[in-house]
Amino acid sequence: MVDVSIIIVSYNTKKYTLDCIKSVVNEGASLVKEIIVVDNGSNDGSVAAIRNSKFQVKDSKLKIIENETNGIC
Repeated sequence: MVDVSIIIVSYNTKKYTLDCIKSVVNEGASLVKEIIVVDNGSNDGSVAAIRNSKFQVKDSKLKIIENETNGIC
């Protein structure tokens, strides 16, 4: 069971997104977290950087939703 879900919306903010995920992972160690990154068509390598990261997300889940564009549905 997940204690908390964190949704991060990203568009060409690779460094900030990675820093945010790192911060979320490091806080509330006793909580089971679901981290959802919604990437809105970044072209700065954000998605690849997140996928290749070595975050220790113990008992938690990291999901990436890749949108093709940065727009309103």
